[in-house]
Amino acid sequence: MSALVIVVGLIGLGFAWWLKNDVLSEDCGTPKMQEISAAIEEGAEAYMARQCRAVCWLTVASALVILLIHAADDGRWHAGLTVALSFVGGAVFSLASGYTGTRVAIRVNGRAAAAARTSLNRALKVALRGGAVAGIAVVAFSLLGMTAAYLLAGADPSKTPYE
Repeated sequence: MSALVIVVGLIGLGFAWWLKNDVLSEDCGTPKMQEISAAIEEGAEAYMARQCRAVCWLTVASALVILLIHAADDGRWHAGLTVALSFVGGAVFSLASGYTGTRVAIRVNGRAAAAARTSLNRALKVALRGGAVAGIAVVAFSLLGMTAAYLLAGADPSKTPYE
């Protein structure tokens, strides 16, 4: 069952990659539109870099607190390490999802505006496909991350903890 979930997650990432390439092959618009898009992209990249640094520091600090709290509870280092690493893994997959979605969104907005010059239907298609990249990537990364957590913890993903 785990193999199927991994395959579905990888297919989801592949489909998101295909959608990304499809929407990024659209016309970028006039030189003025490209100039505005480049400025938006530059600002968004700076913001994302700052966010990634903040999330990384908070993740490390939180993981250490989780580990120490578990260790203080009768020296349960192994349980603390498992929970802390799961927390870090979740943060990594969350960052990957957020970065993927934001990166595509900032590059698609100018293309959607360019498409709107000729067809509102085309603009809607470009915008929705650009947004779908983020949605599909979130689901695919979630499937892969949760499956990895189950497998690394030695749990059986086909059973609930109460079986």
